[in-house]
Amino acid sequence: MSSPAIVTVTWQVPPTGPPACTLSAEPSNPYAGGTTILTANCTQSPKSYSWVNCSNATGNTCVAANSQTGQVTYSVTASNELGTGPQASIMLTWGTPPPVGADFCGNFPNVKRVTLVWGGQFTTNHPDGGFEDDQILVGRINVPANATGTTTPGLISAVEFINGPAERTMTLSPSACDFRGFVPSQFPTPDPSGAARPMGWSFGINPSMQFALSGMPGSQPKLVPGQTYYVNIRNRAFTGGGVTCTTEECNLRITVNVPK
Repeated sequence: MSSPAIVTVTWQVPPTGPPACTLSAEPSNPYAGGTTILTANCTQSPKSYSWVNCSNATGNTCVAANSQTGQVTYSVTASNELGTGPQASIMLTWGTPPPVGADFCGNFPNVKRVTLVWGGQFTTNHPDGGFEDDQILVGRINVPANATGTTTPGLISAVEFINGPAERTMTLSPSACDFRGFVPSQFPTPDPSGAARPMGWSFGINPSMQFALSGMPGSQPKLVPGQTYYVNIRNRAFTGGGVTCTTEECNLRITVNVPK
């Protein structure tokens, strides 16, 4: 005897008027040359949205970009079968990007700084204590001035070690504690220069990302010999953005395999 088919139906209250919306931005203080995610939160079950000054829209979200500093006003209206609601607006100030190599660790209360060896390994529970559930892990990498590589990209990997599992967010950037541009459930756009946001992103229990040296082919983040970069990791989920470590510590082993 076969099992009965099951379908889940969500019953909604019929709208009683046109939608009313509020508009938010993340980040709310974007930098020129970067992006921000605009989100329309509306009542009355909208069926469609119309955006002003933002062309890269999908439903109730839109990715705004601006190459210049200054103030810009963005607006949205939403419609349903009963009509179009009032316009909702938000004015954003696009600021001057911080210098490459800026330190954003002042935005976080709990930061663990470690040194990652070019071509080596580091385990977070040795020698100076573990990777706590709410910490930001900042791994500093000094690329040797004589670093070489022509065809094969390098790989930075963070693998669960002893504790966990915990889903993580990892970035590669010339800036410490750099998670600029992260919006839960939306894959961020990397910045090859690292000026407006990280050069690379990775998510998951064991995040990893390829990288190359300047002059090598491919789309991987390009590191310059003689320069310093940071691998920034936190126990945060791609979906929802919440803390994912359920124990006091969620340690990991970080490996830097160099380009060849």
